[in-house]
Amino acid sequence: MRLSKELSSLIFNRSKLLANKEYAALHKRSNSHRSYFDLPLLSIANKLTPIKRELTSLAFIGPNPGFFLKNLDPSVLKDVKEFYVCDHTQTSLDQSLQEISNDSRNSSLKIIPKLVDEEKWEFKERTFDGIVSNMQMHWINYIDPTLRKFYQSLKSDGLLIFSMMGANTLNELKLSFVMAEQEREGGISPVIAPMVSLQNIGDLLEVAGYRIITTDLIRLAYELSLIHICRCRRYAVCRSRWSPYH
Repeated sequence: MRLSKELSSLIFNRSKLLANKEYAALHKRSNSHRSYFDLPLLSIANKLTPIKRELTSLAFIGPNPGFFLKNLDPSVLKDVKEFYVCDHTQTSLDQSLQEISNDSRNSSLKIIPKLVDEEKWEFKERTFDGIVSNMQMHWINYIDPTLRKFYQSLKSDGLLIFSMMGANTLNELKLSFVMAEQEREGGISPVIAPMVSLQNIGDLLEVAGYRIITTDLIRLAYELSLIHICRCRRYAVCRSRWSPYH
């Protein structure tokens, strides 16, 4: 099968990813999977506390915006007037809105729901004081133009803060797959999606126009790989690599 130049350069099948997320939202059986998203959110909320700039207009991309608002320091939350809730699927977006409305502390916020894909970020220039993305950036095919679009939609001296899987994620699992496939098949194939390193993401941010760049490392460990694999299915992060046969 001959592939177009555009398709051959893709790593992730965004349509498949969105279908996975919709399925996960519809079949959510418990809140146990939320640990994957909540730990980075706690770190993000804590890092916003010492920032003196008022975040009047704030965009949030990904799951658990209610948890983020709940753990945001009151000194930061009091300045937020417009809170954009951005998600990929309607079901996830509806669940996020319900989660926010259940907390009376959010009654003064103007909640603006947006069904949006980061790769098709179409907000006007100088819209936001801040953009928060929670465990979504590692699924983007065109990360450099996406970062530039984020930058353009930020007001002067605005900030972008996000969490994503780094290059050292799942090293043990990747090695196990390589050894098993080498033994049984006599060769190896890419099983775990490629992930960007801290140094590379810093370079991409600088090229996109960001000036004050800091990075941090969060470790989330599992005692059993089977538990992690089962939770990955609940997170809707399985089988999203692009393939002409899917």
